Amino acid sequence: MAAAAEASDHFESGAVRSSFRQPIRAVKRIRTIRTSCVSELFEGEDGESYVVKPRSQPAGARLLVNEWVVSGLFKYFGLCVPRVATITIDTDLIMSSFPQTKDAWLSADDRQPIYFGYQLPVRENLHSIYDFLPDQLASSVINSTDCIGALAIDRWIGNVTSRRYLFTRGQRRLWRTPIMLVGQGRGFVAFMVEHGKAFNGGAWELTDVCPTPSIFTRPYLRSVTGIASFERWIGMAQAMSPSVLQNLLLSVPPQWLPVQERNQLADLLDALYVRRSEIPGLLQAVREAHPLIFPSWPSR
Repeated sequence: MAAAAEASDHFESGAVRSSFRQPIRAVKRIRTIRTSCVSELFEGEDGESYVVKPRSQPAGARLLVNEWVVSGLFKYFGLCVPRVATITIDTDLIMSSFPQTKDAWLSADDRQPIYFGYQLPVRENLHSIYDFLPDQLASSVINSTDCIGALAIDRWIGNVTSRRYLFTRGQRRLWRTPIMLVGQGRGFVAFMVEHGKAFNGGAWELTDVCPTPSIFTRPYLRSVTGIASFERWIGMAQAMSPSVLQNLLLSVPPQWLPVQERNQLADLLDALYVRRSEIPGLLQAVREAHPLIFPSWPSR
């Protein structure tokens, strides 16, 4: 809970507004990343690796906004997410990296495009990164309770797809401090990624759809005995100040949000704030829709 309290103070102070101001320049394309949308791995000028997404997604810039806002929300709740950043890519690098699909990455005007990126939690040349773990390794995940909390937040924000993760051993990079050691070789850390389908994707609406919880999350949901298992995150949502969402809105890069879109996002976040009281009911609906995933949670 100490980490969650720090997150709350950070957001309510408005510090988030200045956390990501300076874009990071990409210097080399590494490879294509397997995600739910167009994503490429680039090396930044700071020597770190970033999963980068262009604006030309099916939902346009709204997907990038969703990624940005939900990453901030997960940080507020003390859940483990990679550091996010705005990324710039020189035209010459785009032309050489994507000769057949360059239009997806170039701007329609003369401005330098700003892309969304999240930093890989470890360096691939030093540590392995996985996007899936088998059930027999589920007990090795150090921050497994984050996966339970993520379900509560996903239902609140109307995420219409199953939660996705990255897993790594050893070094854990947090948004508060550069590196935290969690025990070399002692277990895995789960990072929550891919938030584009929040708010029903590009529809920007708060749906009550109950997608099947991800395969990886299910071993931890077996221990859920009822709404009380989510009390920590429900309590944080109830105690949330409106300034948390207001500061997230202010932090979104202006290139992604014309005035009309910004007003629509403001309305969406206002509705999200009101929806906090519905989280227990939304979780109960997941249990009713997928009872076999919650064997310890009795029916009403």
